[in-house]
Amino acid sequence: MPVRESSPIVETTHGRLRGAVESTVHVWKGIPFAKPPVGALRFCAPRSADGWSGVREAARFGSPCIQLPFFSRIDAPIAGSEDCLTLNIWSPAPDEKRRPVLFWIHGGGWVMGTGAAYDGSLLAARGDVVVVTVNYRLGPWGFLYLGDLERQDIADSSNPGVLDLVAALRWVASNIARFGGDPANVTIFGQSAGGMLVGTLLGLPAAHGLFHRAIALSGAARNVRNREIGTQIAEDLLRRVGLSRHQVNDLRGVSAEQLYRAGAQILAESANEVLDVEPFLPVIDGKVLPVHPTQAVAEGASRGVPLLVLTARDEMTIMVPECPDVLTGKEAFIRGKLGEGRFGELARTYQRFTDSTRDWRLELLGATMFGIPAIRLAEAACSAREPVWMARMDYLLSVPPFDKVGATHLTDVLLIFEASTNWSQTVAQGGTLEDKAAADGFQKLILGFARDGRPHSPRILEWPQYDASRRATLIFDALCRVENDPLSEQRRAWEGIPLH
Repeated sequence: MPVRESSPIVETTHGRLRGAVESTVHVWKGIPFAKPPVGALRFCAPRSADGWSGVREAARFGSPCIQLPFFSRIDAPIAGSEDCLTLNIWSPAPDEKRRPVLFWIHGGGWVMGTGAAYDGSLLAARGDVVVVTVNYRLGPWGFLYLGDLERQDIADSSNPGVLDLVAALRWVASNIARFGGDPANVTIFGQSAGGMLVGTLLGLPAAHGLFHRAIALSGAARNVRNREIGTQIAEDLLRRVGLSRHQVNDLRGVSAEQLYRAGAQILAESANEVLDVEPFLPVIDGKVLPVHPTQAVAEGASRGVPLLVLTARDEMTIMVPECPDVLTGKEAFIRGKLGEGRFGELARTYQRFTDSTRDWRLELLGATMFGIPAIRLAEAACSAREPVWMARMDYLLSVPPFDKVGATHLTDVLLIFEASTNWSQTVAQGGTLEDKAAADGFQKLILGFARDGRPHSPRILEWPQYDASRRATLIFDALCRVENDPLSEQRRAWEGIPLH
């Protein structure tokens, strides 16, 4: 999108910023919200950003965090930087109009992704809202648990990647009014790992009061780890860089390249029963994250925050050609954790109630990773008497490769951000009129929720709140409808089975 003119200078708590006008929207890119987490600050909680004198140009995105090779070869060249803590803002105008703020948390399996991959201009213009995208630390930089090692002074807090998001939300609270946004109406929303981080933030004491609505897309609150497994992974990484658990302070002197190689090796070898496929996750440390986020929500941690939870009908189909080893590892993990007897009961249920045109194994794995955690997060919010709505994405995109894999993982992202994904074809470029109508409807649903705290759209006549008796679920499709307790037999088969 070409830059047409400069944007007015905005005064922030750290200094003055000049962005640009792209089409009809003002945009500021690469704004530092914390000090670079390098050197002595590696693995530490984020520190407040340094101020600057003069006018800082904000026309270029900041660097993403170093990306681990999730889908590429383990010897892929290093990309990204440890100096990554920046955010980006799209706004109709930097005026005094208090617009709803949508704070996007990108996905990427905890090891890759960047806020720069998502263009917020369409949402900002269409909904008269302010859109924020953010980078946070990934892989070992953001999710290496050192709390139970003899760490002395290397890290002052666990879960730095999660606390990066808290720091960004604090920056938004202090500054977004200058960009035309309302600090008292902030919606956090994210997809996949970003949706799981939405679930984590709901149970995080440090994030309380920093956001006012929450949307978890293809992610709930299951993906957290206990301290014991977190410590095992940290010891494994130390060994791979030539250090013992008693030399943890020396991690500050390990090069980014060494950390990258060690993290990539752990990721490549993690499809086993111990690590549950994803080695780098938030940890229930008893301090930053006192209890499991789902438990915290059930106990009222997200009081007053309306919640929208969405999954996709065919979550796993897009992943089969990308990472078959991960799927194999996930199935092995489920078998090992539940035992063959309990796993067999689940398998028989899914075989019996899965349509013959679909793969019951993918249905079961999708339920394990996304569907059942979403239901349990919604149930937790219901038990705390918080307003929650449940939805399922059934819309079939026509753009490749989605036209061949059903209503799959990431469909929601392409509908929200029509022209800003990593795919070669998007809804904006290559989508049919029906795709564009579905995108318009889904965006209006998201925008309505951000504005009013309840999802509504001209495509939806009635969508009751979710509760444990009716379990009303919006089926988002070319023609939307509400179903009560879809896939009820599969859901009941999971009753009594822990997910963590």
